[in-house]
Amino acid sequence: MKKITNSVGTIVAMILLTATVLNVNAQNVGDKFKEGKLYYKITQLTPNKEVEVTNQKGSYPYYDNTKKPTGNITIPETVNGYAVTAIGRSAFNRCYELTAVIIPESVTKIGVCVFQYSGVATITIPKSVTTIDVASFNDASSLTEIKVVSDNPNYSAQNGVLFNKEQTELIAYPGGKTDTEYTIPNTVTKIGDNAFFYSKVNTVTIKPNTVKTIGNSAFQGSNLTSIAIPDGVTSIGKWCFASCKKLKTVSISKTVPSMNHIFSSSNEALQSITVASDNPNYSSKDGILFDKEQHKLIKYPIGKANTQYTIPSTVTFIEEWAFANSKKLTSITIPNSVKTNGESVFNGCRKLTTIISKIEDIKSV
Repeated sequence: MKKITNSVGTIVAMILLTATVLNVNAQNVGDKFKEGKLYYKITQLTPNKEVEVTNQKGSYPYYDNTKKPTGNITIPETVNGYAVTAIGRSAFNRCYELTAVIIPESVTKIGVCVFQYSGVATITIPKSVTTIDVASFNDASSLTEIKVVSDNPNYSAQNGVLFNKEQTELIAYPGGKTDTEYTIPNTVTKIGDNAFFYSKVNTVTIKPNTVKTIGNSAFQGSNLTSIAIPDGVTSIGKWCFASCKKLKTVSISKTVPSMNHIFSSSNEALQSITVASDNPNYSSKDGILFDKEQHKLIKYPIGKANTQYTIPSTVTFIEEWAFANSKKLTSITIPNSVKTNGESVFNGCRKLTTIISKIEDIKSV
Protein backbone atom coordinates (compact mmCIF):
# COMPACT_ATOMS: atom_id res chain seq x y z
CA MET A 1 0.00 0.00 0.00
CA LYS A 2 2.89 2.35 0.81
CA LYS A 3 4.42 1.85 -2.64
CA ILE A 4 1.09 2.61 -4.34
CA THR A 5 0.67 5.83 -2.31
CA ASN A 6 4.16 6.97 -3.24
CA SER A 7 3.48 6.28 -6.91
CA VAL A 8 0.25 8.28 -6.86
CA GLY A 9 2.06 11.15 -5.16
CA THR A 10 4.76 11.09 -7.82
CA ILE A 11 2.18 11.18 -10.63
CA VAL A 12 0.35 14.13 -9.04
CA ALA A 13 3.63 15.99 -8.60
CA MET A 14 4.52 15.41 -12.26
CA ILE A 15 1.12 16.72 -13.40
CA LEU A 16 1.52 19.86 -11.30
CA LEU A 17 5.06 20.37 -12.58
CA THR A 18 3.90 19.96 -16.17
CA ALA A 19 1.12 22.52 -15.62
CA THR A 20 3.65 24.93 -14.14
CA VAL A 21 6.02 24.49 -17.08
CA LEU A 22 3.19 25.12 -19.56
CA ASN A 23 2.26 28.30 -17.67
CA VAL A 24 5.84 29.54 -17.77
CA ASN A 25 6.22 28.63 -21.44
CA ALA A 26 2.91 30.13 -22.58
CA GLN A 27 2.47 29.45 -26.28
CA ASN A 28 -1.23 29.80 -27.15
CA VAL A 29 -3.51 32.78 -27.63
CA GLY A 30 -5.02 33.55 -24.24
CA ASP A 31 -2.10 32.14 -22.25
CA LYS A 32 -0.59 34.36 -19.58
CA PHE A 33 2.92 34.78 -18.27
CA LYS A 34 4.71 37.14 -15.91
CA GLU A 35 7.88 39.05 -16.63
CA GLY A 36 9.26 41.47 -14.08
CA LYS A 37 6.40 43.27 -12.32
CA LEU A 38 3.85 42.79 -15.10
CA TYR A 39 1.53 40.06 -16.37
CA TYR A 40 1.03 39.57 -20.09
CA LYS A 41 -1.56 37.72 -22.18
CA ILE A 42 -0.88 36.42 -25.66
CA THR A 43 -3.32 38.02 -28.12
CA GLN A 44 -1.85 37.01 -31.46
CA LEU A 45 0.68 34.54 -32.84
CA THR A 46 0.49 35.21 -36.59
CA PRO A 47 1.51 37.07 -38.61
CA ASN A 48 3.16 38.78 -35.60
CA LYS A 49 3.52 37.64 -32.01
CA GLU A 50 1.67 40.11 -29.78
CA VAL A 51 0.67 40.42 -26.11
CA GLU A 52 -1.27 42.83 -23.96
CA VAL A 53 -0.50 43.90 -20.42
CA THR A 54 -3.03 42.17 -18.20
CA ASN A 55 -3.68 41.40 -14.54
CA GLN A 56 -3.08 38.37 -12.37
CA LYS A 57 -6.47 36.70 -12.63
CA GLY A 58 -8.81 38.25 -15.17
CA SER A 59 -12.34 38.42 -13.77
CA TYR A 60 -11.09 39.90 -10.50
CA PRO A 61 -7.78 41.59 -11.20
CA TYR A 62 -5.52 40.52 -8.32
CA TYR A 63 -6.16 37.91 -5.65
CA ASP A 64 -2.66 38.31 -4.20
CA ASN A 65 -1.70 41.83 -3.13
CA THR A 66 1.97 40.93 -3.25
CA LYS A 67 1.66 40.40 -7.02
CA LYS A 68 0.36 43.91 -7.77
CA PRO A 69 2.77 46.21 -9.62
CA THR A 70 3.95 49.12 -7.46
CA GLY A 71 5.98 52.30 -7.84
CA ASN A 72 6.97 53.52 -11.31
CA ILE A 73 6.44 51.08 -14.18
CA THR A 74 7.85 51.26 -17.70
CA ILE A 75 5.99 48.96 -20.08
CA PRO A 76 8.49 47.45 -22.56
CA GLU A 77 7.92 47.53 -26.32
CA THR A 78 8.74 43.83 -26.50
CA VAL A 79 8.81 40.98 -23.99
CA ASN A 80 10.01 37.42 -24.58
CA GLY A 81 9.83 37.94 -28.33
CA TYR A 82 6.30 39.40 -28.29
CA ALA A 83 5.36 42.96 -29.22
CA VAL A 84 3.39 44.68 -26.45
CA THR A 85 0.48 46.23 -28.37
CA ALA A 86 -2.23 46.83 -25.76
CA ILE A 87 -3.03 47.45 -22.12
CA GLY A 88 -5.93 45.12 -21.34
CA ARG A 89 -9.03 45.33 -19.21
CA SER A 90 -8.38 46.25 -15.55
CA ALA A 91 -4.63 45.76 -15.99
CA PHE A 92 -3.82 48.05 -13.07
CA ASN A 93 -7.14 47.84 -11.23
CA ARG A 94 -6.70 48.45 -7.48
CA CYS A 95 -2.93 48.81 -7.76
CA TYR A 96 -3.00 51.45 -5.04
CA GLU A 97 0.77 51.76 -4.75
CA LEU A 98 1.36 52.09 -8.48
CA THR A 99 2.41 55.73 -9.00
CA ALA A 100 3.41 56.03 -12.66
CA VAL A 101 3.14 54.08 -15.92
CA ILE A 102 5.18 54.88 -19.02
CA ILE A 103 3.44 53.62 -22.16
CA PRO A 104 5.68 52.66 -25.12
CA GLU A 105 5.01 53.49 -28.75
CA SER A 106 4.26 49.84 -29.49
CA VAL A 107 0.90 50.15 -27.68
CA THR A 108 -2.09 50.89 -29.91
CA LYS A 109 -5.00 50.20 -27.55
CA ILE A 110 -5.92 51.04 -23.95
CA GLY A 111 -8.78 48.93 -22.59
CA VAL A 112 -11.60 49.18 -20.04
CA CYS A 113 -10.98 50.38 -16.47
CA VAL A 114 -7.20 50.10 -16.87
CA PHE A 115 -6.37 52.57 -14.11
CA GLN A 116 -9.41 52.00 -11.88
CA TYR A 117 -8.56 52.71 -8.22
CA SER A 118 -4.84 52.82 -9.00
CA GLY A 119 -2.42 55.37 -7.58
CA VAL A 120 -1.36 56.69 -11.00
CA ALA A 121 -1.48 60.51 -11.09
CA THR A 122 -0.49 61.33 -14.67
CA ILE A 123 -0.57 59.46 -17.96
CA THR A 124 1.02 60.32 -21.30
CA ILE A 125 -0.57 58.84 -24.43
CA PRO A 126 2.05 58.12 -27.13
CA LYS A 127 1.50 58.71 -30.84
CA SER A 128 0.92 54.99 -31.51
CA VAL A 129 -2.36 54.76 -29.56
CA THR A 130 -5.36 54.57 -31.89
CA THR A 131 -8.04 53.23 -29.52
CA ILE A 132 -8.95 54.30 -25.99
CA ASP A 133 -12.00 52.60 -24.50
CA VAL A 134 -14.77 54.89 -23.25
CA ALA A 135 -14.28 53.47 -19.75
CA SER A 136 -10.46 53.40 -19.74
CA PHE A 137 -10.23 56.00 -16.98
CA ASN A 138 -13.35 55.08 -14.98
CA ASP A 139 -12.80 55.45 -11.22
CA ALA A 140 -9.20 56.55 -11.74
CA SER A 141 -9.53 58.60 -8.58
CA SER A 142 -5.84 59.50 -8.29
CA LEU A 143 -5.48 60.61 -11.91
CA THR A 144 -5.05 64.38 -12.13
CA GLU A 145 -3.72 64.82 -15.66
CA ILE A 146 -3.87 63.11 -19.04
CA LYS A 147 -1.25 64.14 -21.58
CA VAL A 148 -1.04 63.30 -25.29
CA VAL A 149 2.04 63.72 -27.46
CA SER A 150 1.46 66.36 -30.14
CA ASP A 151 1.96 64.01 -33.09
CA ASN A 152 -0.72 61.50 -32.05
CA PRO A 153 -3.15 61.58 -35.02
CA ASN A 154 -6.22 60.51 -33.03
CA TYR A 155 -6.13 62.18 -29.61
CA SER A 156 -5.19 65.44 -27.93
CA ALA A 157 -5.28 66.97 -24.47
CA GLN A 158 -5.92 70.40 -23.03
CA ASN A 159 -5.43 71.34 -19.39
CA GLY A 160 -5.09 67.67 -18.51
CA VAL A 161 -8.39 66.67 -20.16
CA LEU A 162 -8.53 64.08 -22.98
CA PHE A 163 -10.16 64.90 -26.34
CA ASN A 164 -10.19 63.49 -29.84
CA LYS A 165 -7.70 65.13 -32.19
CA GLU A 166 -10.05 67.87 -33.41
CA GLN A 167 -11.32 68.48 -29.86
CA THR A 168 -14.91 68.01 -30.98
CA GLU A 169 -15.38 65.26 -28.39
CA LEU A 170 -14.45 65.44 -24.72
CA ILE A 171 -13.45 61.89 -23.88
CA ALA A 172 -12.20 61.88 -20.28
CA TYR A 173 -11.93 64.39 -17.46
CA PRO A 174 -9.48 62.98 -14.87
CA GLY A 175 -11.20 61.65 -11.77
CA GLY A 176 -8.55 63.08 -9.45
CA LYS A 177 -8.44 66.56 -10.95
CA THR A 178 -9.21 68.97 -8.11
CA ASP A 179 -10.57 71.99 -10.03
CA THR A 180 -14.06 72.82 -8.80
CA GLU A 181 -15.21 74.48 -12.05
CA TYR A 182 -14.80 73.60 -15.70
CA THR A 183 -16.05 75.18 -18.93
CA ILE A 184 -16.49 72.94 -21.95
CA PRO A 185 -14.43 74.35 -24.88
CA ASN A 186 -16.39 75.89 -27.74
CA THR A 187 -15.07 73.28 -30.18
CA VAL A 188 -16.77 70.40 -28.36
CA THR A 189 -19.99 69.01 -29.87
CA LYS A 190 -20.03 65.78 -27.87
CA ILE A 191 -19.39 64.95 -24.22
CA GLY A 192 -18.53 61.27 -24.42
CA ASP A 193 -19.82 58.31 -22.44
CA ASN A 194 -18.37 58.28 -18.90
CA ALA A 195 -16.49 61.53 -19.60
CA PHE A 196 -16.81 62.96 -16.06
CA PHE A 197 -17.38 59.60 -14.37
CA TYR A 198 -16.97 60.09 -10.60
CA SER A 199 -14.93 63.27 -11.10
CA LYS A 200 -14.50 65.85 -8.34
CA VAL A 201 -15.73 68.85 -10.36
CA ASN A 202 -18.67 70.81 -8.86
CA THR A 203 -19.70 73.03 -11.76
CA VAL A 204 -19.54 72.35 -15.50
CA THR A 205 -20.54 75.13 -17.88
CA ILE A 206 -21.81 74.26 -21.34
CA LYS A 207 -22.16 77.24 -23.66
CA PRO A 208 -25.32 77.48 -25.81
CA ASN A 209 -25.29 76.00 -29.30
CA THR A 210 -22.00 74.17 -28.93
CA VAL A 211 -22.53 70.70 -27.45
CA LYS A 212 -25.13 68.55 -29.21
CA THR A 213 -24.70 65.19 -27.48
CA ILE A 214 -24.11 64.21 -23.86
CA GLY A 215 -23.25 60.52 -23.61
CA ASN A 216 -24.38 57.71 -21.34
CA SER A 217 -23.22 58.10 -17.73
CA ALA A 218 -21.36 61.26 -18.77
CA PHE A 219 -21.53 62.81 -15.29
CA GLN A 220 -22.36 59.70 -13.28
CA GLY A 221 -21.12 59.82 -9.70
CA SER A 222 -19.49 63.23 -10.13
CA ASN A 223 -19.55 66.01 -7.53
CA LEU A 224 -21.77 68.26 -9.65
CA THR A 225 -23.96 70.54 -7.56
CA SER A 226 -25.93 72.07 -10.43
CA ILE A 227 -25.98 72.05 -14.20
CA ALA A 228 -27.81 73.89 -16.99
CA ILE A 229 -28.36 71.99 -20.23
CA PRO A 230 -28.39 74.79 -22.82
CA ASP A 231 -29.97 75.23 -26.23
CA GLY A 232 -28.25 73.11 -28.83
CA VAL A 233 -28.15 69.90 -26.80
CA THR A 234 -30.35 67.37 -28.59
CA SER A 235 -29.39 64.14 -26.82
CA ILE A 236 -28.76 63.19 -23.19
CA GLY A 237 -27.63 59.62 -22.54
CA LYS A 238 -28.97 57.11 -20.05
CA TRP A 239 -27.84 57.49 -16.43
CA CYS A 240 -26.17 60.80 -17.31
CA PHE A 241 -26.57 62.12 -13.74
CA ALA A 242 -26.94 58.83 -11.88
CA SER A 243 -25.36 58.71 -8.41
CA CYS A 244 -24.54 62.44 -8.42
CA LYS A 245 -25.14 62.72 -4.70
CA LYS A 246 -24.44 66.46 -4.47
CA LEU A 247 -26.55 67.51 -7.45
CA LYS A 248 -29.25 69.95 -6.35
CA THR A 249 -30.63 71.60 -9.49
CA VAL A 250 -30.88 70.70 -13.18
CA SER A 251 -32.34 72.88 -15.92
CA ILE A 252 -33.31 71.52 -19.33
CA SER A 253 -33.48 73.66 -22.47
CA LYS A 254 -36.04 73.63 -25.25
CA THR A 255 -33.88 71.58 -27.63
CA VAL A 256 -33.73 68.37 -25.57
CA PRO A 257 -36.20 65.96 -27.24
CA SER A 258 -35.87 62.90 -25.01
CA MET A 259 -34.59 61.81 -21.61
CA ASN A 260 -34.38 58.13 -20.71
CA HIS A 261 -33.49 57.49 -17.06
CA ILE A 262 -30.96 60.30 -16.84
CA PHE A 263 -31.39 60.38 -13.03
CA SER A 264 -31.22 57.59 -10.47
CA SER A 265 -32.64 56.85 -7.05
CA SER A 266 -29.35 57.94 -5.47
CA ASN A 267 -29.58 61.62 -6.48
CA GLU A 268 -30.20 62.30 -2.80
CA ALA A 269 -29.59 66.08 -2.87
CA LEU A 270 -31.74 66.79 -5.95
CA GLN A 271 -34.31 69.50 -5.17
CA SER A 272 -35.43 70.90 -8.51
CA ILE A 273 -35.69 69.96 -12.19
CA THR A 274 -36.77 72.82 -14.43
CA VAL A 275 -37.65 72.69 -18.11
CA ALA A 276 -37.84 75.56 -20.61
CA SER A 277 -41.47 76.46 -21.29
CA ASP A 278 -41.00 76.02 -25.04
CA ASN A 279 -39.62 72.48 -24.82
CA PRO A 280 -42.04 70.46 -26.98
CA ASN A 281 -41.78 67.19 -25.03
CA TYR A 282 -41.22 67.98 -21.36
CA SER A 283 -42.41 70.35 -18.66
CA SER A 284 -41.89 70.99 -14.98
CA LYS A 285 -44.05 72.15 -12.13
CA ASP A 286 -42.74 72.95 -8.67
CA GLY A 287 -39.41 71.45 -9.68
CA ILE A 288 -40.95 68.11 -10.68
CA LEU A 289 -40.41 66.60 -14.14
CA PHE A 290 -43.39 65.72 -16.37
CA ASP A 291 -44.05 65.09 -20.03
CA LYS A 292 -45.34 68.12 -21.95
CA GLU A 293 -49.04 67.59 -21.24
CA GLN A 294 -48.31 66.55 -17.64
CA HIS A 295 -50.00 63.21 -18.23
CA LYS A 296 -46.88 61.40 -17.06
CA LEU A 297 -45.05 62.17 -13.82
CA ILE A 298 -41.44 61.26 -14.57
CA LYS A 299 -39.28 62.35 -11.63
CA TYR A 300 -39.93 63.77 -8.19
CA PRO A 301 -36.61 65.14 -6.83
CA ILE A 302 -35.37 63.00 -3.95
CA GLY A 303 -34.07 65.91 -1.88
CA LYS A 304 -37.22 68.03 -2.16
CA ALA A 305 -38.15 69.46 1.26
CA ASN A 306 -41.92 68.89 1.08
CA THR A 307 -43.44 66.33 3.43
CA GLN A 308 -46.74 66.12 1.53
CA TYR A 309 -47.53 66.06 -2.17
CA THR A 310 -50.70 65.85 -4.24
CA ILE A 311 -50.20 64.58 -7.77
CA PRO A 312 -51.87 66.90 -10.35
CA SER A 313 -55.19 65.68 -11.72
CA THR A 314 -53.80 65.75 -15.27
CA VAL A 315 -51.52 62.79 -14.53
CA THR A 316 -52.58 59.37 -15.82
CA PHE A 317 -49.29 57.49 -15.38
CA ILE A 318 -46.50 57.52 -12.80
CA GLU A 319 -43.09 56.55 -14.18
CA GLU A 320 -41.14 53.72 -12.55
CA TRP A 321 -38.95 54.83 -9.62
CA ALA A 322 -40.52 58.32 -9.87
CA PHE A 323 -40.53 58.89 -6.09
CA ALA A 324 -37.94 56.29 -5.12
CA ASN A 325 -35.87 57.18 -2.03
CA SER A 326 -37.64 60.51 -1.49
CA LYS A 327 -36.21 61.56 1.84
CA LYS A 328 -38.94 63.66 3.44
CA LEU A 329 -42.27 62.61 1.95
CA THR A 330 -44.67 61.36 4.60
CA SER A 331 -47.95 61.62 2.66
CA ILE A 332 -48.95 61.50 -1.00
CA THR A 333 -52.35 61.84 -2.66
CA ILE A 334 -52.95 60.08 -5.97
CA PRO A 335 -55.92 61.44 -7.97
CA ASN A 336 -58.52 59.33 -9.78
CA SER A 337 -56.97 60.37 -13.10
CA VAL A 338 -54.01 58.05 -12.52
CA LYS A 339 -54.75 54.76 -14.26
CA THR A 340 -51.47 52.91 -13.78
CA ASN A 341 -47.89 53.26 -12.64
CA GLY A 342 -44.44 51.83 -13.21
CA GLU A 343 -42.54 49.51 -10.91
CA SER A 344 -41.05 50.56 -7.56
CA VAL A 345 -42.62 54.02 -7.68
CA PHE A 346 -42.22 54.59 -3.91
CA ASN A 347 -39.33 52.23 -3.27
CA GLY A 348 -37.12 53.41 -0.39
CA CYS A 349 -39.47 56.19 0.77
CA ARG A 350 -38.87 55.38 4.44
CA LYS A 351 -40.90 58.23 5.91
CA LEU A 352 -43.89 57.72 3.64
CA THR A 353 -46.70 56.49 5.86
CA THR A 354 -49.81 57.61 3.97
CA ILE A 355 -50.82 56.98 0.36
CA ILE A 356 -54.29 58.28 -0.44
CA SER A 357 -55.54 56.57 -3.58
CA LYS A 358 -58.70 55.06 -5.03
CA ILE A 359 -56.74 53.03 -7.57
CA GLU A 360 -57.47 49.39 -6.89
CA ASP A 361 -54.83 47.92 -9.19
CA ILE A 362 -51.91 50.16 -8.22
CA LYS A 363 -48.71 48.16 -8.62
CA SER A 364 -46.44 47.24 -5.77
CA VAL A 365 -44.63 50.24 -4.34
